[in-house]
Amino acid sequence: MIRIGIVDDEKQERDQLKQALARFGAENGTELNVQEFDCAAVYLAAQDRDFDILYLDIDMPQMSGMELAEKIRSEMEQQAAVE
Repeated sequence: MIRIGIVDDEKQERDQLKQALARFGAENGTELNVQEFDCAAVYLAAQDRDFDILYLDIDMPQMSGMELAEKIRSEMEQQAAVE
């Protein structure tokens, strides 16, 4: 099963991406677990490594997808250094 996290502030975009992923999974016999997150929730999920793929909207009001990706990457590197 492939775990995919979606962070996008626009519901229509999230819905379209989920539909496209469902079609992909059905056409390829791939089981997908697609979840929606807001910025705070995805940061917590990232700490627990709850997804395999993370789709981030680049232009969000609270924090850009690039900023969020850097924050998640930095946190994961710090965790790896401790482990």
